[in-house]
Amino acid sequence: MESRTYYPLTPSQMAMFFARKYALKKSVVNIPTSMIVHDKLDLDVLEEAALEAIQRWDSFGIRLIKDGQAAKQYFTTPEVESIERLDFTGKSREEMEETFEKLGSKKLEAYDKPMARIYLVTTPEGYGGVFTVISHLILDSWAISSFYKDLMEIYYHKMGKGDY
Repeated sequence: MESRTYYPLTPSQMAMFFARKYALKKSVVNIPTSMIVHDKLDLDVLEEAALEAIQRWDSFGIRLIKDGQAAKQYFTTPEVESIERLDFTGKSREEMEETFEKLGSKKLEAYDKPMARIYLVTTPEGYGGVFTVISHLILDSWAISSFYKDLMEIYYHKMGKGDY
């Protein structure tokens, strides 16, 4: 069994944790975002790149536990709740956006579970991209943008079109 060191939540994490705890909709701390590239992407390679990028980001290894009345956090192997594919070929942009809204409002588990979901997307126009739902407890929007940059650099490197 892995040895764990527990850390208190930061003040900003505490504020978000309490917002989530007392909100009617537990998805209040979800950050649903997307990045669409005006290019057809190989989703098999994009999934490989996503798995590699996740391992490079310790934030995907943050887990919460209950310690009495307090929540604490520890680090474990970085992973996400799921990586799924969404193909909107032959559908409307509105259908895609409705799906994103529905998935973005689905709560992420808080305790002893990964706090992120990744969707590999093909848009109605045939473009490729990523839609993610990530808890604000582990990443903010700037970090998510940086994660997307890392992911795409890995993807294009695997496609022989760039460096890490």
